[in-house]
Order: sequence, then structure tokens, then C-alpha cells
Amino acid sequence: GDGAPQGKKYFEKGIYPFIRAGNLNNVDDSGYVIPDSNSYINEKAIKDYKLTLHKKGTILFPISGKSIDTNNVGMLKNDAYIVNHLACVYHPDINMQKYLFEIFSSYGMSNLKSNSSDYPTIKSSYVDRFRIPDLNLYKDVRKQIIIELDELYKHRENLQKKILDFRKRLLERSEERRVGKEC
Repeated sequence: GDGAPQGKKYFEKGIYPFIRAGNLNNVDDSGYVIPDSNSYINEKAIKDYKLTLHKKGTILFPISGKSIDTNNVGMLKNDAYIVNHLACVYHPDINMQKYLFEIFSSYGMSNLKSNSSDYPTIKSSYVDRFRIPDLNLYKDVRKQIIIELDELYKHRENLQKKILDFRKRLLERSEERRVGKEC
């Protein structure tokens, strides 16, 4: 990530999402980060701070400050600019993105926290040494894991649709009772 732009002039008429550590508290059911509506930056911020655009599918987690202890992990749904308090891990394959997201979410990245400082920090060397099971060695296992992940994502989507449908019916029924009848 990069240093955060400071001052209103960098956010006026902003159209580019700038993701901060706090944004990882607000992710959708698929783990995608929902940008704060007040954190869109403009061209001046990009130019003055020499910001780097990160690709959609990039996985993020905190590497400094108290936010490490949240163990929050998120993924970019769209390209965005990222604060330097977040690690950015990118793999071009969408299935690997899902796999890495699940690994990082399950592991609890605060376990990589350095104990040599009073200020919570995950050193980049610790992230570099983090061992992820090499799925290329286990192609049949990788295929099964990806199939299971896809099935779980589809199942979650179906459940979300059912919940929304249920809420809609519930609201319709409550409206029916109010119209012409006293409760």
C-alpha cells in the first residue's frame, strides 16, 4: 500500500476508491471490501502521492497498528488504491484468489505479529515466509478444494436470495395487516 492522502483537496470530486485498514471492518458476504463513500480520491492525490493502483482480486489484511488484532481480511471487488498499513497479495487466477482469501481468513494473520515491538507490526519478511500449501503438487486436491469452494459460494448466494425473499414477504404481510385494520 501507499501513504494516505491528507487534506480535503485530495478528496474533492474523488472518483477512485482509497482503501484504509478500517474498510476491512466492512466487507460483503463474499469478502469484498466495501469502500467508504468519503474515501474516494482524485487525480491530484494520485499524482502528488504517487499512488499505486491495485487490481481487483487483491487480498488485503492489516500489517501495522491495532487493526492487526482484528484478523480482518478482505478482497478488492474493483481496482483501488490502498493505504500502506495493509498487505496486498495478488494472484491472477480467480480460483487462487478465493483459495488464498480462505487461507488468510482461517489462519488469523495476527499470528504473524512481531513480538519485538510495542507497536503491533507484521514484518514483510514474515508474510514472505508464510507457507501456503502448494496446490500444484496436489492437483486432484486443488480441484476438489476449488469445487467445494464454488459449491459453498453458490450455496451462500442461494441462502442470501432466500433470506431476501423471506424479508420481502414478511414486509408485505406486515403491510397487509396495517391497511384497513388496527393491530
